[in-house]
Amino acid sequence: MKDKFIPLISLVMTLNFVISSAFAADGWKGAGGITTVEPIIYKKGDTEVAYPTFISTNIFSTDCGKNTWVIRSDIDDGGRMYAAVLAAFAAGHQVKLYQWSCFKFNGTYYPRVGGVMILK
Repeated sequence: MKDKFIPLISLVMTLNFVISSAFAADGWKGAGGITTVEPIIYKKGDTEVAYPTFISTNIFSTDCGKNTWVIRSDIDDGGRMYAAVLAAFAAGHQVKLYQWSCFKFNGTYYPRVGGVMILK
């Protein structure tokens, strides 16, 4: 019984490492400026509607391969993040963006904003 238990522990520890490593790329990215803010309405069919806001920055996400970020305005408390992005953009302040994940939109992956830190 003891011999069967050790491989199970090894499997659990390996899965824990792999799963935690997949999310390790998320987090606060370096400071940068915002060059454009583009909210859009995307409709696919009669029922599927999304409200992404695209933010062009000089903050590159090596995880998703882009410096154009997306706020999912219809979820993720997107209204507050959109307001913070607009305030920083209007004032000309730099921001740090928290990358929540990579979001696939029309076949392209974008870093998904999970937080906005406005810098002086």
